[in-house]
Amino acid sequence: PQVPQVPAAPDPDLPMAASEIDGAIEIGAPAYNAGQIKMCAEVYAQVASRLLAGRSAELRPGVVTALQGALAKSPAVLRAAGESDGRGSDVDALAWAFRQAFDEQLRGGPPPAAAAAPWGGGRSG
Repeated sequence: PQVPQVPAAPDPDLPMAASEIDGAIEIGAPAYNAGQIKMCAEVYAQVASRLLAGRSAELRPGVVTALQGALAKSPAVLRAAGESDGRGSDVDALAWAFRQAFDEQLRGGPPPAAAAAPWGGGRSG
């Protein structure tokens, strides 16, 4: 299946990075829960790359480090992953690495220098 494109900053009421993360989760979590773990990881990688390229100042330092680490692994893991790779696979670990970084950003809110309210969400996929 083709990887859906996440629109840049889909929710104007959230800080830009949080909005992009929210958009990624809206697409990635249902894909993960439907067993399309590789697609979930690809969506998360797409948004992580965009965040690091254009929104890194909004991200907490630990989130930047986590996203950089996951992105460094993603080409090899995604290349090796099959569409049917399931939970417990390398692509599953990659999807969760991205998701945990996203959740950390949403839980912690923006860095202290940013003037936006924190936002958090539930955890699925």
